[in-house]
Amino acid sequence: MSRHRILVEPGGQGRRRTREALESPLRLLMVMVALLLLIACGNVANLLMARAAGRTKEIAVRFAIGATRARVVRQLLAECALISAAAAALGLLAAGWAADLILRFAPDGAESFNFTTGPDWRIVAFAAVAAAGTTFLFGLLPALRTTQLHLALALKDQAGSIAGGNDGWRRALASSQIFFSLLLLIGAALFTRSLMELRNIDPGFETEHTLVFAIDPMQGGYDDDATRLWLARLEEELEARPEVVSAGFSTMRMLDDDTWSNSVKVEGYESAPEEDMNPNYNAVSPGYFRTLEIPLLEGRTFTEADANGAAPVGIVNESFVEHFFPGESPLGRHFSFYMGPEEFEIVGVVPDTRYEGVKEDIPEQVFVPFAQAPWPTGAHVYVRTDRRPEIAVPVARAVSRELDASLPVVDLRLMEDQKNTTLGTERMLAFLATAFGILATLLAAVGLYGLLAYSVARRRREIGLRIALGAQRGDVSWLVLKEVVLLFAIGTGAAIPAALVLGRWTESQLYGVRSNDPVSMAGAVAILSVVALAAGYLPARRAARIQPMEALRLE
Repeated sequence: MSRHRILVEPGGQGRRRTREALESPLRLLMVMVALLLLIACGNVANLLMARAAGRTKEIAVRFAIGATRARVVRQLLAECALISAAAAALGLLAAGWAADLILRFAPDGAESFNFTTGPDWRIVAFAAVAAAGTTFLFGLLPALRTTQLHLALALKDQAGSIAGGNDGWRRALASSQIFFSLLLLIGAALFTRSLMELRNIDPGFETEHTLVFAIDPMQGGYDDDATRLWLARLEEELEARPEVVSAGFSTMRMLDDDTWSNSVKVEGYESAPEEDMNPNYNAVSPGYFRTLEIPLLEGRTFTEADANGAAPVGIVNESFVEHFFPGESPLGRHFSFYMGPEEFEIVGVVPDTRYEGVKEDIPEQVFVPFAQAPWPTGAHVYVRTDRRPEIAVPVARAVSRELDASLPVVDLRLMEDQKNTTLGTERMLAFLATAFGILATLLAAVGLYGLLAYSVARRRREIGLRIALGAQRGDVSWLVLKEVVLLFAIGTGAAIPAALVLGRWTESQLYGVRSNDPVSMAGAVAILSVVALAAGYLPARRAARIQPMEALRLE
């Protein structure tokens, strides 16, 4: 005897299914934010080290008059803490706006969480910890580097006079920015391509010229029989309008990220002990299949004769046939619901169509006439035109008002929009990944430009000497650009393997594209390479224009 457990959870947490759908995407977003923070901190660390190089003599004077290294390091860390605190404050001010923007892309069902976009004490505490952590991690290295100097040379201001000093740490930080930026760009390319693949999926029925709305006669006091008659009349009146080609309705709205399944017993089929005998269910009107242009593969569709009290009939999809009647015709066979005594004769077969959403697997489906539905409810009405579907919106509202002005038309959407509602998570990931990728690329470009500009400034005498000894301007430019190529090669060489490893974690969020997609990786590398060369162009051009006499003149 099989045992079943019931899991009871607080209703205030929303639907468990929605939480599970959002859990992985939110974790991915946290990783993206962390990578972006690392890039920004790398930029700040580079700027601090460049600024510290200009304060060498000041620090040397402090040491000369008795300051200890620990005290100077504490002072430099305090300066970093001020920068981090100001950044955290600005971040908290912008957090509400950013959260509102993210919620616009949240999938349907997320509203059940009752998200609040105002920072609370936990957000403030997190920002404080992040600011303190980044201050220590990215402020300590510049502080230690600044206080590691030769006192006599520093007081004579001779550090890095010709060779330009040791920029190894700054180069390492620049390479790491390229590394993290490329990871974000590859992620953005993968999520964008996945979204494009999903948008191109054919759901199996017509969406371009169709709109859908919900209406429930039971809210107006109609009983079961009156509900069936009122909806049948609504379908008839809609089809009588010249703007409408066809109309139909169903219990469940397609592509609404929702399901209704029923346990069934199938004639001639012996189920296994743990077998899933719960195909997806929908009660539809005679106009449903022709309105959504779902063709008939075998048998017949529903007609007005399939009314309440007539012999119960049903239509099944191909997946149902393949599961329960492999290699056989299901026509004339019967199925019944465990909660009802009626046996429904299978009179038709239709192709597989999407049910819950465009990215979900196509389930086994059974359709019964709405007039014979064991559980009649409100309906989702489909209206198809041969023009723009927006033209049918006033028609749908007018016909409904004429039949009963007290019944509201709710949740009216174009079917194309309905199709896109199931892609909320994918749109959110694609948009934010692209935004983070662009921002990361810009930060990496700024960091690379800053490093090269500072390097050219420190090597001004060296470059002037090279030109005086006969170096061509093009050779000088290549001297700078060669550093860009080297840093880019190091960052890219580390990012590609890391992207292949981390991509396995994102595989579940992709559709129609693999995490090791070469097109996405090549596109991200190409974009970042162009940006990197552009960042190095101005410093290289400035180096090539250095005048030897001015560079070698004694200060």
